Amino acid sequence: MDAGFRHEGDFNTSGAAIIMNGAAIAWESRRQTTISLTTAEAEVKACSVVVEMIRSLTDLHGEFTHSQHAAVRTMIDSVGAESQVTRGLDIKACASYKRAQHYCEDAHDSAVMWLDRVPGELNAADLLTKRVKCEKDFRFANGVLSGARPVLYESTAVLKILSKP
Repeated sequence: MDAGFRHEGDFNTSGAAIIMNGAAIAWESRRQTTISLTTAEAEVKACSVVVEMIRSLTDLHGEFTHSQHAAVRTMIDSVGAESQVTRGLDIKACASYKRAQHYCEDAHDSAVMWLDRVPGELNAADLLTKRVKCEKDFRFANGVLSGARPVLYESTAVLKILSKP
């Protein structure tokens, strides 16, 4: 998930890709309907797009498998947005997008998703929201999303999960 934040006071873009077995099975790039004043605001709005996609795809998964899907790893590159969703920071600055924040908080608190911070340069969703800086960045993001070169970013949380017996 990512948001392209423009400082000029223009509408931003939310981007999300759902990756399964090493390739994107669904993706969406959507222009936000309100102007974001901070990067965290734009990212929280992008998170709400991800929650919509996760809820619909996990419901479909449940119909196929007759079981409930576990929490979906959601990669985020904004510390501020992550704090607002996981810790429920309720500050005056987030009043204008409180509905999106609450929607994401609810998905996090009810274990629909879990947020995992990834460095911005390793966020393949950038391809859906920003101009490509160079061919190398395009090849990386395209390889991850297409499944040609899948990458599992091993954050502290992922390493902790992988080390469990």
